[in-house]
Amino acid sequence: MQKIVDSRTPCEKIRARKAALWSERQSFEPVWKDLSKHYLPRTGRFLSTERNKSTSSTFNKILDNTPTIAARTLAAGMMSGMSSPARPWFRLATPDAELMKQKPVQLWLDNVQNLMRAVFQRSNMYRVLHQIYLELGVYGTAAAIILPDFDNIIHAHSLTVGEFAIATDSKGRANTLYREFDMTVHALVTEFGYDNCSVNVQQLYDGRKYDQWVTVLHAIEPRDVRGNTLIATKKPWASIYMEANSREEKFLREGGFDYFPAICPRWDVSGGDIYGTSPGMEALGDNKQLQFNQKKKAKVIDYQADPPVQIPVQLRDSPFGLDLTPGGENYYDQSTPGGGIRTAYEVNTRIDGVLNDIMDIRERINGAFYANLFLMLANDTRSNITATEVSERHEEKMLMLGPVLERLHNEIHEQLIDIVFAQIMAAKVNGKPLVPPPPEEMRGMELKVDFISVLAQAQKAVGVGALQGAMQTFGMIGQFDPSAIQNKVDFEQIVDVYADLAGLNPTIIRDDNEVKKMKEAAAAAQQQAMAMQRMQAMAPAANQTADAIKKFADIPEDQRQQMTAAMQGLSGYGMPG
Repeated sequence: MQKIVDSRTPCEKIRARKAALWSERQSFEPVWKDLSKHYLPRTGRFLSTERNKSTSSTFNKILDNTPTIAARTLAAGMMSGMSSPARPWFRLATPDAELMKQKPVQLWLDNVQNLMRAVFQRSNMYRVLHQIYLELGVYGTAAAIILPDFDNIIHAHSLTVGEFAIATDSKGRANTLYREFDMTVHALVTEFGYDNCSVNVQQLYDGRKYDQWVTVLHAIEPRDVRGNTLIATKKPWASIYMEANSREEKFLREGGFDYFPAICPRWDVSGGDIYGTSPGMEALGDNKQLQFNQKKKAKVIDYQADPPVQIPVQLRDSPFGLDLTPGGENYYDQSTPGGGIRTAYEVNTRIDGVLNDIMDIRERINGAFYANLFLMLANDTRSNITATEVSERHEEKMLMLGPVLERLHNEIHEQLIDIVFAQIMAAKVNGKPLVPPPPEEMRGMELKVDFISVLAQAQKAVGVGALQGAMQTFGMIGQFDPSAIQNKVDFEQIVDVYADLAGLNPTIIRDDNEVKKMKEAAAAAQQQAMAMQRMQAMAPAANQTADAIKKFADIPEDQRQQMTAAMQGLSGYGMPG
């Protein structure tokens, strides 16, 4: 079979792939635009003219902001419940459980964890994570690019729907991202260099038209041909910048990564879809109905405040005019049939049905966004609220949220931690590695990530509750038969299991070798104490013997001989029974 040779230039290939990706997402664009109008008017970029979208008509679809508040509550709840900056939310571990019990391994992993948390704190990652949760809740798909940074190890760029498109591999994992964004002429030349820009941009720059906008296309995708990974243009993932509207065959910049430098989470995915669905989509009908009901309510209130009136035609040209303000006085001729000013028709001012429907719709929208669950966490002023309490108080909601948490852990946090780990392992300070080398037994071993956030632990709280119930049962059994519990239950293993379920720092739990040494030391100390007790018990008898010997020595020689002969004579006789 003859192999087909692709004669297209690299720029033509990028343009063709971009057109295909934009075509793939086309069916989602009308929904995204509708969601943007009713939830987050400031988000979403579908045209170049929407670069700074903030006009009087931007927010005219929102009469009741309950859906927007619910979306922001979801984002804030996911932020505080999954990746809070105020408390540890992940823990590094090894696949080997026995290796995790060794103190050097624990200390090295703890040091790396602290460095990674410091990187998250210093960078803009937490701000970007909040934006990701917000767009996930509304649009079902979000994206951010995480690039190396000289000052803060990493720097994240948050994207909004409409300005990016993604593709997935055979396992459904996002591995390709194309995005379009705008830069001024001055920023473009500063970032990529004058010579790398198109002739049109060079002319604009020479003409000092620095504030003209230029659309840039950024393509991140796997390379078909790989080479020396030390060379950026040969790394597994290509990173290419080019002017989107230029026909010149040149790149602004070409580089590469050893990993996919983006996170592209989906809230929920149906079948083989690339883009996800969201709570915002599920509640979009309720959102529109809510806005419609608010219009009806406003109309009824308007009728109450300013009802239509009927006026005798004779008063049209009245010299006194008409005063329709509240408390206004108008005079008329009593002889005029039907004189006076009256309402044109009586308006039914009861809006109870509309108000009840509004409350019902608000409740459904809050339920779709899990607002009640997250507001419960936010309204609890205690700093020590436990995952068990979260699980017990909203168990059914946690069960519904569980599959989403698993997906987000996989598509956000695991990838994010992999990227940051790779960056800090490659970072150097004054020519020395930022992270010390791992213990010898860990060389070449892949690490795993355990999530210990409030929501992650709430999913494990079922196991904690079962363990606590078992301990209570063991306590009751021990009152009747202590030996049965002591012989049957391994309490040291219970401590290890509970520490894992509760997400405790492994450094506070002693490893098995240390516990073994402590037991041996305790046993040796006990034996020494028993020996001392025996010696102390034997001391009085020894003292009596010494006194007897001393007294015997003081007896005169002839008496000692007589006593000795008498003792020998008694030898062999037993005591009378």
